[in-house]
Amino acid sequence: MSAAAAVVLAVIGGTAWLVRPAPEGILAEAEAAHDGALSPVETLTGSTLLAVGARDSALETTTGLKLRAPDLSRFGYRLVRVALYDRSHRAASLIYRNTAGADVTIYVRRSDGTARFELLHYGALRECIWQDDVVGAVILGGMSAGEMARVASKAYADLDL
Repeated sequence: MSAAAAVVLAVIGGTAWLVRPAPEGILAEAEAAHDGALSPVETLTGSTLLAVGARDSALETTTGLKLRAPDLSRFGYRLVRVALYDRSHRAASLIYRNTAGADVTIYVRRSDGTARFELLHYGALRECIWQDDVVGAVILGGMSAGEMARVASKAYADLDL
């Protein structure tokens, strides 16, 4: 009987350890945007995307922050789409793609005021939450921790806070 109880406790404990807690705040929003559960009110692609002034103005108008799209070309990524979300979210997703078809998404919005830096890994997706007292950003992509750290550093620096 005690052996059976030990097995049950081990299974329950092991399952609890493997189950990911539900994301909250900016991470939940970023994942919803990444997964398509958060619908943009406007999407910039093609020539609109390439017009730097118009693109950055749209980012500023939507988020209420003075932002510019990061240049991730050094890592082999080019900006392919910008999704702008409604006034309740006041956020944007910048989607970059490399020649192999792998995407990196930067979800950005005004911070809730909490300084935060986390590097998370769930399944094939690595997530970096980088937030200060003004801006919050979540960088999502299927890559190693080292590559995510380099991409996230460049992206955060280039947002031109």
